[in-house]
Amino acid sequence: MTAGRGSDPGGVEPSGTAARRWATRLGAWAVPREILRAAPRPPWFFPPDLFRAGDAPVPDTPSTGLARAALPATGGTVLDVGCGGGRAGLALAPPAVHVTGVDRDAAMLEGFRDEAARRGVGADDVEGEWPAVADGVPGADVVV
Repeated sequence: MTAGRGSDPGGVEPSGTAARRWATRLGAWAVPREILRAAPRPPWFFPPDLFRAGDAPVPDTPSTGLARAALPATGGTVLDVGCGGGRAGLALAPPAVHVTGVDRDAAMLEGFRDEAARRGVGADDVEGEWPAVADGVPGADVVV
């Protein structure tokens, strides 16, 4: 009787097998290069308004609960990677007092800055793709 797939009786695949299979499957989803070349803009564009934080409260989830628990009672900092309009990072203020947003889209960062200012939350932004810009980003108490 076998407990799982692969050579491990606990059902865990040998190191790297699952990662290779996942990479192969993701590669099969790639947009063909001829379509990308013909497109007026990259298909990875999203309208900034779709990601604005806005006034709707962010529901408490296990992730937000853990993030709030990891922040100091006062003065905490958050790094929001791929911040869009800042919904995830700004949801942690308070108790966080400062959020650094990283995004490759300047329009998304503009929305993030506007929303942080509207809420009175200290904010910095870094334009670029993670992890390429990581060396220019300050540390934080929590990363989302």
